[in-house]
Amino acid sequence: MIVCDDILANHDRHWRNFGIIRNVGTLECRPAPIFDSGSSLWCNVGIAALESGDLSYACKPFDESPAHQLMLVRDFSWITEKALEGFADEAVGILEQNEWISARIPYIRKALEHRVGRVASIIEWS
Repeated sequence: MIVCDDILANHDRHWRNFGIIRNVGTLECRPAPIFDSGSSLWCNVGIAALESGDLSYACKPFDESPAHQLMLVRDFSWITEKALEGFADEAVGILEQNEWISARIPYIRKALEHRVGRVASIIEWS
């Protein structure tokens, strides 16, 4: 969840929008799929800020700094650099279906490429 939120720049992950799924028969628990990621991709930032290149954001719930929060991840064995290849293209392909955000898409692409590259570098070093 922390890695995905970092890539998407989700600024609204809080204590009530992640959870677990419990099997009522066996009582086993597992993480729930990631949900409530609507406050991501710099949706709260105006086009002028995007154009200026400031694609920073504050996150939560574990730390306001995305870099500090990402350092809390201890195990990257579940993801590979190869799995991240083409993510920005795929995301942009989906976003391009919404003509209302067409001016934002080049900036979102650049930011996603940067964030994916950052995570890929961490994977390489871990």
